[in-house]
Amino acid sequence: GAKQKFSTAQSESQRVSSELAKAEKAVAGEDREQSKKLVAEYNTRSQPLRQELAAIAKKLDDIRNDVLREARIVGATVTRTFLRPVEFAAFDTVIVDEASMILLPAVFQATGLATERVVIAGDFQQLPPIVQTEQQSIHEILAHDIFAEAEITLDRATAGQIPRLVMLDEQFRMDDSICRIVSATFYKDRLRTHADRTSPSFA
Repeated sequence: GAKQKFSTAQSESQRVSSELAKAEKAVAGEDREQSKKLVAEYNTRSQPLRQELAAIAKKLDDIRNDVLREARIVGATVTRTFLRPVEFAAFDTVIVDEASMILLPAVFQATGLATERVVIAGDFQQLPPIVQTEQQSIHEILAHDIFAEAEITLDRATAGQIPRLVMLDEQFRMDDSICRIVSATFYKDRLRTHADRTSPSFA
């Protein structure tokens, strides 16, 4: 209540008074005019260095922008595309990988950089984006992925009901015994292990 607020304000006032006393003690006996002179001398001596650093930073930015303009392929995280928009102009094709874990606004922002085509790559059977909120309304909007937004489901995908959808049905990563469990559980036995992948021998 009011007592708690008063106590908090009183403690803060005492803290500020203590800090002020420390500051006054630190500058006691100091020649303020001499201190101002030293600061001015420092600023004068450091100014050329600051200008040189600014010039170097500009050159690096120019080099980076030239490389980006001339590059045929540019790789970046989705986060960087909106944190550093000056580095990313229009691209004819944008490919978004691991799309199921990306928040919808970030997917829309990244794909908006494309002038001709967009490729969304990812697994709609994996976990959706992580949304750290206790607000149900926010969770309902952001806690589903781009595949759910496009109404892409495993049943529709395996039935061939979604044009321009391609399933990559061969894997190299896991042992075939594990792959069979994953395939039967999540992919209606459509996922297979590539013939070139050899299983380790523990004999």
